[in-house]
Parts: sequence; C-alpha cells; structure tokens
Amino acid sequence: MSLDVNRLVDAIVAAETGGESDPFVRTRVVPKGGSTAYGPAQITGTLAKDFLERRSDMFSKDEKSYLKRFIKQADKFSQFGNEPDKKGYDPRYDYGGQGDLTSEADRETYNSIAKKMIGYTYTKNNQDLDSTLLEWRFGANTRKTISSDAKYFKKIQDQLVDMDMAQEGIVLEAPLVDIEGEVREGIQAQLAQEKASQGASQKVSGVLSEERRAKIVDMLRRTSPKKEEKKEFTPKQLAIIEILKRTRAR
Repeated sequence: MSLDVNRLVDAIVAAETGGESDPFVRTRVVPKGGSTAYGPAQITGTLAKDFLERRSDMFSKDEKSYLKRFIKQADKFSQFGNEPDKKGYDPRYDYGGQGDLTSEADRETYNSIAKKMIGYTYTKNNQDLDSTLLEWRFGANTRKTISSDAKYFKKIQDQLVDMDMAQEGIVLEAPLVDIEGEVREGIQAQLAQEKASQGASQKVSGVLSEERRAKIVDMLRRTSPKKEEKKEFTPKQLAIIEILKRTRAR
C-alpha cells in the first residue's frame, strides 16, 4: 500500500523545520563542509540544480525560474555562511537567515516544487519509505542508514502515526511514548528474531513493513486470553495494533 505524498511531505516538513516559527529559513545546523538547505523541506542548492538539469520537464515555467533564483541564493549561502567578517556579508545569507525568496508567491512556488521533488523521490525508490527518506536526508546512493540520524527519522515516524490516528479518530488516554512502552518489548523481540533469521549481514528495514506489522499483531493476539476477541485487548493495545497495521506507521 502506497503512502499519500501529501502526508509524506507534511511529515518531512515537520521533521525538518517543525520547530521554526517561520520555516522559510536557511538551516541553523552548520555541518562539516557547510549546507545550503533552505525552506520547510530544507532543499539544498545542489538538489535544486540537479532537478533543474535532469528533470526540468517536471516543472512549470515559473517553477524553473524560481529554481534558478534558488540556486543563486544557495551560492550566496555558500559565500557568506558563517563569514560575518567577509566583505559584502549579509545576515540574510548566514545560517538561520531568511534569504531572498520571502514573498508569498515564492513560498507557494517552493511548496509546489518540494512536493514534486519528494513525490519523484518516492516513486523513484519504488514507494519504499526507508529508501525515500534516506535519499531525501543524505542524498542518492548514500551508505548511511536509519540509525545514522535516529532522531530525524523518529520525528517522521511520530508525525505519520499522529496523522493516522487523527484520520481514524483514535483517541489515546496516555502519551504515545507511554503506550508504545506497553508493547515495546514484544516488538523488539520480534525484530530481533527476524534479524537473526535473516542473518547478521542482511539489512532489516528501519520502517516496519506490512508483513512485519502483521506478525507483531499476530504475536499480540496470541498473548490475549481469548485469541480471536478484540475486546480482550486494552484500549491502549488496540490503538497500537491499529497503528501497526498501517503501512504509514513504523
């Protein structure tokens, strides 16, 4: 079952800039080698250039024009990032700066482009959530894994779970972290068993697959006094089971 791209975009944006009062800013993180990541989905100048050169057919005339201006802005980011004493320095181009693309029209165009980029990446990766998120976070052909930035991927996981619960009208009596605690041991045991059976060298997906979730649900059912009667589960267990059944939750 595929994931609605709008949900995926919203989850990525929440993980990237959910803590910003205005998400249209350059990243505040200063990694080794620098970063030109900008806006709600933290698109980099390199990514914008790559899409414009390789996939220009995806974009409208206005979007192509915007991408060209975006790339010029990224060049200024590279020139003046963390360089307050450099001639021509402007805080707009430093880390946490707002850059040049601040009009409402520019913001709308950015959001349209981000959706197309993320949707393309999802399709390119055969709608595999792990591979899509890894490429968006670290770039194509990365050797990094989900555990390379566990906090980032957990933010996306939590956002997708929240969306699922809201859509289904699931109301929890306790914070999700507390509810997860009730079945965490069982989930970890299931994953450990899978990893052992697959062999240490084989990758075990960081995002639970539909098949794995079904196994976990079955395991939970077998722990119930009456295997086939849902009413034997606590409300918290039922919430977790419903969440685990969905392809969009981890």
